[in-house]
Amino acid sequence: MHYGEVLRDDPYIDTLTLAPYVNFDRVSNSTKITNDVDNLTYGGVFEAGFANVFGATQYLDISGEVVTSFAGETKNWSVDLEWQPVGGIVPGGNNTIFSYMGTPLPFGRYFVITASPKLQAEYVSELGEVSTQPIFAEHNQAFRTGPAVILAIDGIKEFGYVPWWIQRIHYEITYGWLYDFLSGRDYELLDTSLTFALDPKGHLGLTFSYRNGQLVETGQDVDLANIALSVSY
Repeated sequence: MHYGEVLRDDPYIDTLTLAPYVNFDRVSNSTKITNDVDNLTYGGVFEAGFANVFGATQYLDISGEVVTSFAGETKNWSVDLEWQPVGGIVPGGNNTIFSYMGTPLPFGRYFVITASPKLQAEYVSELGEVSTQPIFAEHNQAFRTGPAVILAIDGIKEFGYVPWWIQRIHYEITYGWLYDFLSGRDYELLDTSLTFALDPKGHLGLTFSYRNGQLVETGQDVDLANIALSVSY
């Protein structure tokens, strides 16, 4: 990560970041094998953050990844471009609508709410069995674009008047929509979770989650509800 020189009033490069990543998504069913989820993703991302642009920091991400199964079977590869503004409200400053994006705002007496929208464009090409990847039902390639938004609600932790159990609540809902210009199909995914922290620092939690729609990686239909222990550091 590279940090740029901070400027008070003019646009400047806030950060330049280059990093590898691994995502895994595994759900196994004892009866309905067709409902199994088996995605192991390897990728790398380059991110540039441009601060003081329309009252926020504008993040541009370029990433490339390969999706495989846990058995090592390759499924597809993709290149992704993503734009996400993250604001910061300045009292009496030159705030814009972007200043409110990604910024915690009061939500009642005990909670804060954060809305984080983004736009995505993605090119995907198949590498493995097309039958297990509905995204390639009509073409062996896909070019998809669309928006997504993450809405998070958290209990306020900084003030003693907030009950301890509210301070440990985190609710998050994500909705994404992508349109494939090659097949004319669209894809939607709703992903929501409610986590209650089991320790004061929030490292261990009890999470209730629900996903419905088509997975971004392969276009597979999912309708999954889970109760699980979650770990966060």
